[in-house]
Amino acid sequence: MLGALGNRGVEQERAAQILKGYLDDADERTRSEAVDGLGIVASDETVQILLERFRRDSSPLVQESAARNLAEAGMYTREQRMAAAASFVEWIDDVFLTPQQKSWAGHALRDISGQNFGMDAAAWQRWYKALAEQSDSCRGARRLRPNTQACVDMHRLASPTH
Repeated sequence: MLGALGNRGVEQERAAQILKGYLDDADERTRSEAVDGLGIVASDETVQILLERFRRDSSPLVQESAARNLAEAGMYTREQRMAAAASFVEWIDDVFLTPQQKSWAGHALRDISGQNFGMDAAAWQRWYKALAEQSDSCRGARRLRPNTQACVDMHRLASPTH
């Protein structure tokens, strides 16, 4: 409930601060619930917090909760989810992540992108690089002419196809 209040602008920073206080609890379910709450707050700050929990929390329950909250189209904006995708692309072949974390990173990328490159890190990197290049082209083109083809293509690349 606290996360929902924060999402609706009711003392968002305070709600996030209270939930962050539970991230170091000894009980993994408490930490997972705090991550779920932060996922509902869905601020730019919580994107970074959930990425950190995904990468560093010792509990697979908390890791999965963080990946799920970032990947699903629920509360986070498209831009926030794409910011998370950048980290997941880097981590899909990270030797310091467990096989389960890598699997969740791949699943998160599929949910965010609508693409399915499995666990092929090079394919995910090509996808993200193409998307970034399209985004750069779009920004430059929009200054000259709104709704140019580069912007349309970027939107098509970034939008899930399911």
